[in-house]
This record gives sequence, structure tokens and C-alpha cells, in this order.
Amino acid sequence: MIKRNWREVRPVVGTHDDAIVWHIFCRKDRKGGTLAPEAAWLPVMEKQTYIVKHAIQAGRTSNKHSHETEEQLFYILKGRGVLRVGEEEAEVREGDFIYLPPKVPHQITNEREGEEWLEYLVISVGVDAK
Repeated sequence: MIKRNWREVRPVVGTHDDAIVWHIFCRKDRKGGTLAPEAAWLPVMEKQTYIVKHAIQAGRTSNKHSHETEEQLFYILKGRGVLRVGEEEAEVREGDFIYLPPKVPHQITNEREGEEWLEYLVISVGVDAK
């Protein structure tokens, strides 16, 4: 068993613009990149590509992007937002699970006002990791 608390991981600004990201676990063959040691991936998984926690401030959005070789599962931990997938939009809120196949452009926005953050987990699995 390997236990890791996201509160003990140093967050970084994610590659998708305004998201703050806590890198939790990743696949064993994935490189941690140039992150500080306390922020780095912990390479332990056999099939999942990574698990991260994201947080987006009120009024902020991630950039529109896609993952060519990964399917993703989002789990909304706290707050409300809007998920844009291709041409579709859906409100998301605490407790929602969202599945995204590879190659689908997506973007998540915290459209709330004030201090409420949108927090969610992203579990990513490479389509080659069967």
C-alpha cells in the first residue's frame, strides 16, 4: 500500500492555464519532469497514466485542449462549473463523474463569483495501457 495526502504535495500551476494542480500518482514509466521533489509525480501505477487534483478559482477557466492517447475520468469534489466538450456544454457540480474519451477537446470553467473554488480529481488512463 502507498498512501499520499494531496495536502502534503506542493501544488503547481498546471499546463492548462488557471488550474492549480497537485500531482498525486502516475504510471511507473512516466517521467516527473522538472517539478520540485515535493510536487513531483509518485510513479507507482501499472496502467493508469496519472491521478491529479485540480482547483480553479471563481471566474477562471482552463484552456481548451485534448489528450490524444488518454481517456479521462473527472470527479467533482467541490463547487460548480461548466464543462465544454466539443460543441456541448454541461453544468458540473459536487459529486458528478464525467468520462471523456481520447481526442475530445474539452475545457472546464468556474463561472461562480466570489471565493468559491471548483475542485476536482482527474484520473487518466492511456489507451495503450491495457
